[in-house]
Amino acid sequence: MCLGLFVSSVLSSSEQAMPILVGLTMTQVVLSGALPGNLEGFIALVSPLVPSYWSMNSLSASVNLIDISKISDLDLSDRWESVVSTLAQGSLVVTSMSVIFLTMCYLVLAKKR
Repeated sequence: MCLGLFVSSVLSSSEQAMPILVGLTMTQVVLSGALPGNLEGFIALVSPLVPSYWSMNSLSASVNLIDISKISDLDLSDRWESVVSTLAQGSLVVTSMSVIFLTMCYLVLAKKR
């Protein structure tokens, strides 16, 4: 949400923002790690840089998604393990990213005034 707010603050109209926000949302879904398949290559390198990746890790840890959905993938089992450290790490990273995006939004809006 904070990333979307930042993108909206950079652009001058809602007509410009809407296609970019839709593309950004689709990118977040792909990079979150929630889609079937392994995160390999370029996607594995870029995924930790987006908030949805860390949000998905926290969500899966909070509801014990591995046991609920009977996931046998070892990579997902490591990232989605239902322990406090997984939840805390994901929450901390998402909160940090939110603060960064809100700060950038503030700076852009302050510059436009």
